[in-house]
Amino acid sequence: DDLVDRLAELGADPAPLRRGEVVRGRRLDELGLVGRVASVDVGPIERAWAAGRVPLLAPLALDEGGRFLNVNADDVAAAVAAALGAEELVFLSDVEGVLDASGAVIPEIRATAPPAVSGGMGPKLAASVQAVEAGVGRVRIGTGTTVTA
Repeated sequence: DDLVDRLAELGADPAPLRRGEVVRGRRLDELGLVGRVASVDVGPIERAWAAGRVPLLAPLALDEGGRFLNVNADDVAAAVAAALGAEELVFLSDVEGVLDASGAVIPEIRATAPPAVSGGMGPKLAASVQAVEAGVGRVRIGTGTTVTA
């Protein structure tokens, strides 16, 4: 709710979408109430935009039984971007982008040949590849103050 409150303070009209109205998921049995994205309903997002609101999605999905599942936020962003037919997806991170072995930002990465990465950048890079393969034109990763590759 902090993000909702902060956006409202800045004059935006946030539309929290956190009741499973956008993402449906499939449960990963070995991980409890954790799942993968099965489908995306862009209707609630489009209705929020049409009303001049800013949609905010929680990385939650509803399974077939109506239970909430935690879903990787990067996977949700990639699936939603693809479902919306987005030209671009921007991931914000605590680092300037995907770094090479010397710590320099890799300025461009091809989905057909992503570099080996470690830590939290792995899921973000995998989601980037999924987004591009699903039709998103470009994915950028950065801190929000410096978004490069």
